[in-house]
Amino acid sequence: FAAGCGGDYKDKSASELQTMLSEGDDTERVQAAHGLGLKGDAGSVNKLVESLDKSQPLRVRLEAVIALGKIGPPAVDAVTPLIGLLKNDEDDVVRMQAATALGRIGHADGLPALEAACDDESQIVRRGAQAAVEQLRTASVESP
Repeated sequence: FAAGCGGDYKDKSASELQTMLSEGDDTERVQAAHGLGLKGDAGSVNKLVESLDKSQPLRVRLEAVIALGKIGPPAVDAVTPLIGLLKNDEDDVVRMQAATALGRIGHADGLPALEAACDDESQIVRRGAQAAVEQLRTASVESP
């Protein structure tokens, strides 16, 4: 989504991007979420989680989910909201990206929801969930 947008977000600090995420128009909010994901800013997790609410536009929700996945393990506070999206969001792509983000965050609390999503009616959600389950299982084997 945001990759083709203007590069205004690239020179902004995480704090400026968080403000953009809260106060900008939809395009600015998508750019802000994308920028926060690229920065991998763990301090932005709560602001990104706020953008997951279904009252938010689809493209903002989607970019926030992707950003949380890019942040990875430091986004552990997003696991419960991402499980909610995986189970309940109406958009297949959002659900698939929620599965991907849960796999990248790597917290075991996501595993039951991911295993259930392996039987989702949507093929892309099933594929995303299967890859995330594999990622979590591989990570748990590699953990000391």
